[in-house]
Amino acid sequence: MPDETRSIVSELLKEARQSARRAKKVEEALKILEKEDSGVSDLAGAARCIAERGGTDERWVAVRKEAERRLERARIKAGMRLTSALEAAGAEAGYELHKLSDRPLVLQLGELSVECDLSTNSAQLLFGREVAREGLECEAREVLKARSEVLDLHASWSANDGELFGRILAGYRMLLLREGSTQGERVSLVDLLIPLSFLTSEPKAWRADGPRGLAPHSAHRLAFELSRLRRSGLLEHDGLRLDLGVATGGSTANKRDVLFVPTSGAEGQYYGSIRFVEATGRAEGES
Repeated sequence: MPDETRSIVSELLKEARQSARRAKKVEEALKILEKEDSGVSDLAGAARCIAERGGTDERWVAVRKEAERRLERARIKAGMRLTSALEAAGAEAGYELHKLSDRPLVLQLGELSVECDLSTNSAQLLFGREVAREGLECEAREVLKARSEVLDLHASWSANDGELFGRILAGYRMLLLREGSTQGERVSLVDLLIPLSFLTSEPKAWRADGPRGLAPHSAHRLAFELSRLRRSGLLEHDGLRLDLGVATGGSTANKRDVLFVPTSGAEGQYYGSIRFVEATGRAEGES
């Protein structure tokens, strides 16, 4: 076979295989629609596949609308089941459930909230707006188990408030040294995470593994610690005041550059910077 013909044959085979794979996916999507008990994630995949096929054929338009209708109905039912189960568990677990939004489904469970993507059956626990636990399924038992584990983790971060203030101050001073700045100047709040990882890790860990031995100090943990200091009324200690700079407007676009510190439940504020000033000085920027 001439090289030019061989190239054409290879190209056509590739196109035929791609077409066959698309046809197989559409076949599987239609089979899902045939079932009366298909789950939300299966229906979401089927609806997406059928929508991608497109076309103006009346039969496919009708099927696409039915897929969307079935998906919406299944999503509502799954959300109601999860909400009811978590609400029923609230009395025993010690929280009142509040629905914060429908799309995505976000439920406040005391000091934590759960955000659910019912279409992919995936959920994550949030402290304020910082991720406390991810990779969960939208199942009440799994969410409650994870919630209990996160609350236990909060209890384990049990340094007294004076020690906590001092550790954050030490991390701030490490950043000042790095940047050649002086006391009272602002530094990026999220840049504290690496110095705090160093300060909360055991020396034997980094002796053995170097930088890999540092235990991550998560945004969730720093948000919890700052919230705790605020609740305790200890943003001032030993003659210094911890001053957070509010992040507003476009500065909150990249959530990796800011930290959300809750005041209660889901309420709170994004902050972008931190500094320590004399307690008698006027703090600027903090709400």
